[in-house]
Amino acid sequence: MQHARQQPPHQQPQRQPGHAAPNPQPQYGAHGANVSTPKRSSVPAIAVMIAVVVTLAAIFAFGAIAYAKGSGGLRSAASSIDSAKTTNSMGVTSFNAADISSNGDSASSDFAVMPAMLDGIDESDEIVSFSLSDARAPELSNKNLSAIRTALENFDGASVGFGMYDVESGRGIGYNLDQEIYGASSFKAPYALYLCQKHVENGELTIPGLSNGDGAELFGAGGYTKVLIENAICNSDNDSFAMLRSMYDADGYNEWVDELGIQDTAYTPDSWFPWYSVRSSLKIWTEMYNYWQTGGDTAQWLSSLCGETTVSFLRDVVDPLGATVQNKAGWCSGSEYGYDFNGVCDAGIVQLDGRTYVVSVMAGVPDCEENRELVENLIATIFDARDALR
Repeated sequence: MQHARQQPPHQQPQRQPGHAAPNPQPQYGAHGANVSTPKRSSVPAIAVMIAVVVTLAAIFAFGAIAYAKGSGGLRSAASSIDSAKTTNSMGVTSFNAADISSNGDSASSDFAVMPAMLDGIDESDEIVSFSLSDARAPELSNKNLSAIRTALENFDGASVGFGMYDVESGRGIGYNLDQEIYGASSFKAPYALYLCQKHVENGELTIPGLSNGDGAELFGAGGYTKVLIENAICNSDNDSFAMLRSMYDADGYNEWVDELGIQDTAYTPDSWFPWYSVRSSLKIWTEMYNYWQTGGDTAQWLSSLCGETTVSFLRDVVDPLGATVQNKAGWCSGSEYGYDFNGVCDAGIVQLDGRTYVVSVMAGVPDCEENRELVENLIATIFDARDALR
């Protein structure tokens, strides 16, 4: 099937919302102690019980107040991965690990982010800060919050979302994580990750020069697939991507996204470019980063391709700061038969000032210079707040 434009077939796919699982309320319990009481007490037993209850209540209330004062007036709650949800006076909701380390601004040395951890951030249409580790969720300055909010308001009501976290600390910020937005070509690198993990690493597909085994001839299946992946990622070639999806969608793709806990990128016969969420994008790029850390030849090859993309809104913003960017952007304009094929998106891994960030920005706006500038301005405001994520 020819797919020469950045425009998918005109029928809208059946999409399922990718919301986080409902979160249980916290279960608080007082730590009891055995108290020996003389047989003949001058204080009735009921009075002792009342005094204990009042004392425990006072201790709990004092602790809650002290915690609130120490975290910007935060109020306790809980989420699905045993985290505490709080909201401060600036209207920012934070998701903290319940067991915050004694050094609350630093994660444990053995900390590593896994895609499923991102499910612990409750769905919200407001700016959120979060911690995926035992470090405390970051607190943004009023200046940073104001700049991010202004950048969001400039989209004039259009669908937009973002998420970014520091790989070393697990601390991040986000907005509108579950809004499904047309991702356009931003999904080409994630699909290549599927091919590498599901078909190359298990030996089903041999990539010439990268993996051992038979079938390494340049124009064999592996050689052809290698060229298609390179064209799809580096040059954002739609025909190459269409060929890949036609060849491999039926060979485990849906099982792969299910394993990642993603519901909004499943195969549909009427579109190769999904509407998906920032949360799903962050999950995939978390998996991408972890795959690169395995150090295998195929993983390093995929990492290098993402560093050679010809279009990157992320790179345009952070390259002048001395950053290294591995990404895949997507852009499209079009609404046909009532379906919205508008999107300006970018996601990837950014290394800057000795830190590594996983980041995704998605906007459901038509591709044009003005809207690209809006996306890049939002990226700039997010990275201006990066010091809070350390």
